[in-house]
Amino acid sequence: PFPEKIDPARVREFQRKYAVAETGRINLSTWLSLCVSCGDTSRKGTACDTRFEITDAHVATLIANGYRHVGRYINGGSFKELRDGEAERITAAGLDLFLIYEDGAELAYFTEEQGDR
Repeated sequence: PFPEKIDPARVREFQRKYAVAETGRINLSTWLSLCVSCGDTSRKGTACDTRFEITDAHVATLIANGYRHVGRYINGGSFKELRDGEAERITAAGLDLFLIYEDGAELAYFTEEQGDR
């Protein structure tokens, strides 16, 4: 059951965890972060992921725009996988690198049985 009164401290905890402005109130940004996988797309972030190679120019742009964490794919075909030397380029610039493994891109993979696992 949905509580009649929501504890503002719990709301602030959620907002802090998901980098939403801490108001203690359930506002649009909080709802979007709760209900939509992309969250509030107008919220400024510090992390990104991409299928494109991060070049020196990309590194400079990311840093200038306040990004600190970059996600890159480690599988999925040569068009989107992390390239030789790219991890070193990203981390040498002081950015954190998180690796993304993606599998199950075929519709047939998403079955009720798979969901029960």
